Amino acid sequence: MKILDHGHIELVDSMPASEPTGAPSLWGLGDQRVVDAARVSISGNEVRPTSENEKLLRYLLANAHTTPFETVRFTFDVNLPIFIARQWIRYRSGSFNEMSARYGVLPSEFYVPELDRMQAQAKDNKQGSGAVLDSETGLLLQQQILALSLASYKTYEALLQRGLARELARMVLPLNIYTRWMWTTDLHNLMHFLRQRLHSHAQYEIRVYAEAILELVQPIAPCTLKIFKEGLKNGPK
Repeated sequence: MKILDHGHIELVDSMPASEPTGAPSLWGLGDQRVVDAARVSISGNEVRPTSENEKLLRYLLANAHTTPFETVRFTFDVNLPIFIARQWIRYRSGSFNEMSARYGVLPSEFYVPELDRMQAQAKDNKQGSGAVLDSETGLLLQQQILALSLASYKTYEALLQRGLARELARMVLPLNIYTRWMWTTDLHNLMHFLRQRLHSHAQYEIRVYAEAILELVQPIAPCTLKIFKEGLKNGPK
């Protein structure tokens, strides 16, 4: 899925896999994996109806019995601006394999916000955005961001051409340059990430990645994620 101007996210692999392509399912292989794992603790392996399984999922989520959800795993290929990557990596319960500017040269891809994202600092929120700037100011600032990004990259290329080590030349690159990583996580920790980053107070640029992730994993554990989304709407109990 394409994200922002140069970003993307792809679900590369999952355990278990999603159902074959077809009509949307209300029960997925991921849901089944969770309830099977939960019932190991009570030595219950008989087949149960979906309604009873859903009741178990609700109980597990409501009472923070998290380990059954850790049996479902995902690997994503993500292309994202570095300043968003630094927010994302705070979720330490997963593994990251990131493109390294020590071993290779980063591509000249920079995130420049759209005009309707060129917002002023919020007056009532130290870490949030407020009203959209007027179009003339927004366009000017867009041009300045792009010009500075290109100038930084030109300097980066010049340093490399003069023989400076890649691990040093990268210091001049701006935070809006794109990086890429493979992120592997489980369903429990994925829902924690989504709970935080789907919130309206989350920064827009990471929120759009969270929205895409939710859509990508939906076919794997549709019942679990239905209950999860109900919890988001209802808020904390």
